[in-house]
Amino acid sequence: TQNTAWTNVELALENLRKHDCLNYQEIIKLSVDELRSHIRPAGFYRRKARSIQAISQCLQDSQGIEALSGQDHQYSRALLLGICGIGEETADAILLYAFEKPAFVIDKYTRRIMSRLGLVDIGCSYPVLQQVFVSRLESRLELFQEYHALLVAQAKTHCREIPECETCPLQNCCHYFHKL
Repeated sequence: TQNTAWTNVELALENLRKHDCLNYQEIIKLSVDELRSHIRPAGFYRRKARSIQAISQCLQDSQGIEALSGQDHQYSRALLLGICGIGEETADAILLYAFEKPAFVIDKYTRRIMSRLGLVDIGCSYPVLQQVFVSRLESRLELFQEYHALLVAQAKTHCREIPECETCPLQNCCHYFHKL
């Protein structure tokens, strides 16, 4: 789903569904070219195919998602970060949504909102921005999932690349809005 419109993600998922490839066991059986063909609508399909196959192999080697998600948070994150093509954002998204572990995902939406509110510099590092949230929130799966979903919704509705400030519920505390 990285750097991809959700409508295109859905097309790629539908292609995988049509070919009964919505699990790591079936993805491993595909050639890289077959997988690329299936996920092509999602963009960056050449790079993503290799990463998807690598994480599928990792899941198989670890006896499945249930076994891997039962591991220590730091171990699971380090393992994911060791896979080519998996960065901090993707690793934390996998931890949060697939492994159901409380990991706060920092994406471009979170970065944009926090910088426009004047709470962080747009260029602050992933760990620093993540710590802003982790140090202030109770570490609960549902809370982190909801917070991330609300940030995504806010960014897609109001805090777009070209912002819709006039109707934004955060305008009272937004440095960006007050500088306009």
